[in-house]
Amino acid sequence: MEIIDCNLDEFVWYQVQKHDTLNSILSKFNATSNCLIRNNPNIDLYEGEMVKIVKQCTITHIVKPMETLDYIAQRYNTSVEKLISLNNLSSKRLFVGQTILVNNK
Repeated sequence: MEIIDCNLDEFVWYQVQKHDTLNSILSKFNATSNCLIRNNPNIDLYEGEMVKIVKQCTITHIVKPMETLDYIAQRYNTSVEKLISLNNLSSKRLFVGQTILVNNK
């Protein structure tokens, strides 16, 4: 389970360009797909479409049975090292129900 907390006061509107892709827009604004989709549920990425890009978005993940840092890192397209750093972890061991900060933008 993930929890997304976006500061909706800090956003910009972006007009989709002809060759834009989801990844190119995310990269341009250093945004996450979860926040982009959450704030633009009917996004089609057609040329001229206006999308809301939230500048501040925090994603946390609640650990489920059998999940590892490797799995969580892969799921959110980040690294184990970043997860360890963000959460001040001293080991890779996780516990069911533990809340892991995935991104802090």
